[in-house]
Amino acid sequence: MARDTVEDYLNRQSKLNLALSHQTFDELVAARSNEHVFTTRLGTVASIHNLNSAFNALLAELGLKNGADGKTRTLYSLRHYYATRDLKRGVSLFGQHCAFMGQA
Repeated sequence: MARDTVEDYLNRQSKLNLALSHQTFDELVAARSNEHVFTTRLGTVASIHNLNSAFNALLAELGLKNGADGKTRTLYSLRHYYATRDLKRGVSLFGQHCAFMGQA
């Protein structure tokens, strides 16, 4: 897990989703919860439709719907961003990275 990039996010989500509430980030990770991180305001599991709608609204609000190459950004774009960022940080494309990216 890329702790430096997810710790703040999971801390915020744990305040919104009581099923993820823990004292510290380490406790949250150690709990190995099967609870969903992405939920709606009503506490139900967010569907891909919910996630796409929220992502597209955010991109539109920030004026980032299209990348520098003119291509429309999608949730799948984040997968490529994550992989590129790891490469820039010197993380090997093999081993844990592949497992996190669903390639192992």
